[in-house]
Amino acid sequence: MNYQPQFGDIAHLAHVELYVPDLEKSVAFFKNIFGLHEVGRVGKSVYMRAWGDYELHTLQLTQHSTSGMGHAAFRARSAEILDLMAENLIAHGHKGAWLEPEFGQGRTFRFETPDGHHFELIYEIERFVLSAGELHPFKALPDRYTPLASRPNA
Repeated sequence: MNYQPQFGDIAHLAHVELYVPDLEKSVAFFKNIFGLHEVGRVGKSVYMRAWGDYELHTLQLTQHSTSGMGHAAFRARSAEILDLMAENLIAHGHKGAWLEPEFGQGRTFRFETPDGHHFELIYEIERFVLSAGELHPFKALPDRYTPLASRPNA
């Protein structure tokens, strides 16, 4: 294999999955205290989005017996780069597997780092679509700011 990773092959951090023992308590925290918006639920997971994120979700909270990080996902620059990076990881002896598309993302390569952390590489993503009332008048901004979290008295 002749692929050599380049700066820019990873476009950005796509999302993080956190394991949480009390799902509803964690959802309430991230929604009411932290200010994220809930965008979906599938199985034992709740998907949340930060303001300004053009992807469908920023954070995945998953019911689990302990707390910790489930995985972090990085978005590749292109579908071709995703395939090359997956092949490169396997060629260098890293365990990994292709997963079926799931909430908000297409084909996914999940792998483990040398220290045991789980990561995903993705390319295809579902973009967050706003309702007409949420559109921001400036096209460069993804949506109107709607505060949800409480804040201390100013």
